[in-house]
Amino acid sequence: YNNQTWNPVASVNRPVGHSRQYGMLMTSFLQVTPISGLTFRTQFGANARFQLSDNYTPLFKIDALEKTEASQISRSSEQWVDWNWTNTLNYITTIAKKHNLNVMAGFTSERFADYTVSASREGVPSDIETLREVSAGTTAQKAYGNTSFNTLVSYLGRIMYNYDGRYYLTATMRADGSSKFTKGNKWATFPSVSAAWRVTGEEFMKDQSVVDNLKLRVGWGRVGNQNISNSSTLTLMGTADYVFGGNRAIGTTVSSVGNNKLKWETVEDYDIGIDMAFLRNRLAITADYFIKKSHDMLYNKQNIYALGYPNWNSEVTMNIGEMKATGWELSINWQDKVSELDYNVGVNLSSVKNKAVKLSGDGPIYTGGFNGDQIIRNEDGGEISRFYGYVADGIFQNWDEVNAHVGPSGKPLQPNAKPGDIRFKNLCNDDLLDDKDLTMIGNPNPDWVYGFSLNIDWKNIDFSVFFQGVAGVDRIVMDYPTVSGNVTTAFLDRYSESANPNGNFPRLGNGDYNSQPSSFWLKDASYLRLKNIELGYSFKQEWIRKAKLERLRIYVSAQ
Repeated sequence: YNNQTWNPVASVNRPVGHSRQYGMLMTSFLQVTPISGLTFRTQFGANARFQLSDNYTPLFKIDALEKTEASQISRSSEQWVDWNWTNTLNYITTIAKKHNLNVMAGFTSERFADYTVSASREGVPSDIETLREVSAGTTAQKAYGNTSFNTLVSYLGRIMYNYDGRYYLTATMRADGSSKFTKGNKWATFPSVSAAWRVTGEEFMKDQSVVDNLKLRVGWGRVGNQNISNSSTLTLMGTADYVFGGNRAIGTTVSSVGNNKLKWETVEDYDIGIDMAFLRNRLAITADYFIKKSHDMLYNKQNIYALGYPNWNSEVTMNIGEMKATGWELSINWQDKVSELDYNVGVNLSSVKNKAVKLSGDGPIYTGGFNGDQIIRNEDGGEISRFYGYVADGIFQNWDEVNAHVGPSGKPLQPNAKPGDIRFKNLCNDDLLDDKDLTMIGNPNPDWVYGFSLNIDWKNIDFSVFFQGVAGVDRIVMDYPTVSGNVTTAFLDRYSESANPNGNFPRLGNGDYNSQPSSFWLKDASYLRLKNIELGYSFKQEWIRKAKLERLRIYVSAQ
C-alpha cells in the first residue's frame, strides 16, 4: 500500500450505494393471409428499462492525504425506451412445379431513447441512514439532465428464386435513413445478390454414391454502418471555469467537435463457398472464402490542436478511407447413431487478415493509451491496430550493462538508465535511441479462431459441450505503474540491486524508460476455453401427458 494513494480496500468499502433496475420487454404481431401465398405481417416491439442509483460518501479523515472535506450524497435516474415496428408483405408461389418464387417487401422503423437526470449535494449533517437523501445536503448543490435519441427508417425488398431445387438466385435491396447524419447524407442504399448451384441435383450425379450433397455458392452485397454517437455531427458547448485576477469565473466553451459532412460507412462483401456431404450425409463440410471492403470508414480521428478544440487529445469523427479484410472459414461436422446413442461432433476454423488500404492521407494514426503514450499505430498498407513500440532486450542487471549499452561511437543510448530498467534494441544502429527505433511489436488480431463441439443424445438424456479458442494473438497485459500507484503482486519479483538483482520485472520509478511502450509488456494471449456445457433430461410423454404438457425438460448449464 503506497501512502500517496488512497487505500484501495477502504475506497471500495467506504461509500454507501446501491442501484435498482427494472425492465419490460414486449412484442406483439398481427399476421394476415388474404389470398393463398400472400402474407402480411406487422410486428411491434418495445424494450423499456429504468435504473435508480443512490450513493453516499461520509466525511472522514485518515491523514492529510486521505480525507474528504465534506460528505457527499447523490441520486441519478436513467431511462431507456426503445421500440421497433416492422411491416412485411411476402408472396410465395410455385409455377409449373419447378419455378419457385419468394418475393418480400417491407418497411421498418426504430427509435432508441435515453433520458438521464442526476442531483447531488455536500454537507449532510449526519451519517445516519435516514438522512441519506439529496435534500439533506446543505452545500454544493448540483443537477444534471440529458436526453439522447436516434431513429432509423428502412425500406426493404427481396426476391428469391430457385429452379427445380438446383439453381438459386437471391437479390435484395434496402434503403436506410438515419437521424445520426445531416440532411443530404441521411439516406443510403445497399443492394446484394447471390447465386448457388446444387450440383447433386443434376442428372449426371444421380448414379453416383460418393457425394450426397454438393452446392456451389457465390455472393456480393453491401451493408451500412452508422455506429457513431448521436451528436457526432454537432459541435457542442459545455461549461468551464478559468481564473481571472485570482477570481474563478464560470463560462461556456466548446466541449466536443462535430462534423456535419459525415455519411454512411459502406461495407462491401464478396463471398464464394462450397457445401459438401458424404457417407450418407454423416460427414458435412462447408468452406468459404471472403473479401470485405470498408469504404468511407467512420473513425474517431485526433483533431488539429491548433484549432483550439477543446484539448490536446480531442477527436472528431470522420469518413477517412478504406479497409480490406480477407479470410476463410471451414466447418466440418460428423453425425451418426450407434444403437440408442446419437452423437454429433463439429470443428470450425477461421482466419482473417485486416489491412488499411487508405486512411486519412496525412500520416499514421496513433491510438491506445499506455501510461500517457499511445501504443497502437494504423497506417496505409499496414494491418489494423498493430502494437507499436520499442523492442525490449531484457533488463539492465548492473551498472556495467548500463554503461555498455552504447551506439557505434560509444555514446550512451539510454543516458538516464539505471540497473533495473528495460533495455531497448538500437534497430537503426546509430548513436541515438529515438522514434526511428520504434517498430511493430505485436498484433491484437488472432491468426486463427477455432472451436470444437460435441452433442450426445441417449434415450432421454442429452449432453452438449463447446470449446472455443484463438491462436497467434498478442495483448498488452500490464501497464507500468508509477510511484504514486498501487501495483500487482507480479512486482514482488521486481529488480532490486540488493534484494533481487535477478528480478524479472523492472524497478519501480516515475517517468522513466520502463513506462514507455515496448515489447516487454507484450504477452501471448492465445487461449482455449470451455465456453458452454449443458446436461439435460426430457421426461417421457406418458409421464407428462396427464399434466397436459407437450414437453418437459430439465437441464443444468454453465458458461
